[in-house]
Amino acid sequence: MKNFELPRISLIWLGIGVVFWFIIGLLTLNDQGFTWKAMLTFALAAACLAGVILGTLAKKRNIRD
Repeated sequence: MKNFELPRISLIWLGIGVVFWFIIGLLTLNDQGFTWKAMLTFALAAACLAGVILGTLAKKRNIRD
């Protein structure tokens, strides 16, 4: 396995996790608005997405030719 394959696979799984948490957040919404579960879920999804973006940017900076 090459060095660049593992980060790519982990990013794919993190993306799947973000989508999963987002769907759970949509399912926990009720008619009155956001429940605490939905807000927690959206916060987790946002944190995962921010981690993926920052990790990708950091990896792009550290790549040497």
